[in-house]
Amino acid sequence: MLKGKILFSIITLLPLSLNAIEIEAHEIDTAYPADIRQNVINVNSYQDFDKNVGYYLDQGLYVSKFGNKYTPLLSTQLGIILNNSFSIFSGIQYSITKTSIEYQIEETTESVIMNHYSSFNAGIGYSFFGEYFIHPKLRATFGRAYFEIENDEFKLINNFDYFSPAISAEINLWKYATLEFGIQYRYIFKASQKVSDNNVEYMFHLFIGNF
Repeated sequence: MLKGKILFSIITLLPLSLNAIEIEAHEIDTAYPADIRQNVINVNSYQDFDKNVGYYLDQGLYVSKFGNKYTPLLSTQLGIILNNSFSIFSGIQYSITKTSIEYQIEETTESVIMNHYSSFNAGIGYSFFGEYFIHPKLRATFGRAYFEIENDEFKLINNFDYFSPAISAEINLWKYATLEFGIQYRYIFKASQKVSDNNVEYMFHLFIGNF
């Protein structure tokens, strides 16, 4: 008799329990309108993207050899950085002073004034252990350079292509500022005339942005 009552109670209450669970699940699913639920998903996706992708402005100073002298150059670049490690950048490099150099034309060495030098470049970089205060970095840059030189006898405007691998160290100064210093080797591809031989450049960069 007791077993029969228990079985009857289970059979009676089971459909009611299942119905209550179904109603509760429906209420949870419809607690917010569909457009609000989609907005929540979009915001979360944007936050994940914003967390992994950073943007920066890079202002650089180079000490580069032209002819027989080292000359200061400035650079301005814009870039993005992924996961605080892999970066893609592009920008310009340009001279800030006129420089007197020794320039070789065929078998003759001429004393000339370099009036202007500029290059347009793009490249990639990789920061190792970017979360640490000081960490190493590798970068590679491709570019095309334009220069203008002259003396009393002639004036020459020319260009050349180059590739520059670099090794450097970065210092995280602040959440929105990083300092980089290092050296790079400028390999100049074949050109009819070039204002500089392949050489080592010294570089300093200040990055301002959201990393």
